[in-house]
Amino acid sequence: TAFALDRRIDLALGRLRVEEARRSSTLVERGILGQVGAGPAYNGGFGSSDNWGPSASLSLPVFDQGQAGMAAAAFMEQKSLHELAALEAATRREVSDAVAEHNFQQHAADVLEQDVRPARERLIQASRPGSDRDLAEFLHWIKAQEDLISTERSYVTSIYNLRVAHTQLERTLFLGGGGGAAADDDGGDDGSGGDDGGD
Repeated sequence: TAFALDRRIDLALGRLRVEEARRSSTLVERGILGQVGAGPAYNGGFGSSDNWGPSASLSLPVFDQGQAGMAAAAFMEQKSLHELAALEAATRREVSDAVAEHNFQQHAADVLEQDVRPARERLIQASRPGSDRDLAEFLHWIKAQEDLISTERSYVTSIYNLRVAHTQLERTLFLGGGGGAAADDDGGDDGSGGDDGGD
């Protein structure tokens, strides 16, 4: 999650918007001070002592001292901060979901490759008929081969789903946004469930 928070493009844009809003708010606050003048000043009059010294002048509007502009700038800054916080929360959720999906698809592929397929292959060897005349044994052997073919189809689908999950995880870590989840099974024999759960 920390990896995605540091590197996702949408979060980088969100932080940029926050920084722009802060700069805008600062400029508005400075703008209400108006123009400040500095220079020498003369205080005195005819027939009185003359006084010379530095002088500064501050120009403030009489009615609106920029409060509306300050409020608008502050609102935009808070809005950008809330949007960034919401985006970070969504990022954590998306990364968690993408990692969980990737781990699930990896586990499904491992089970089919390491457990289910070897079991199907052993069943074929064990059920090989000793004689072509034994119809029951022959049909049982044919059924075992059909189960192996179904497992192979399930494994191919599982590998595809794993690649989709891996791509989605990379997208979540770097780019953000939604995307397609793993492909649904296109047949009753596909997938890691059902008849391929083991013998």
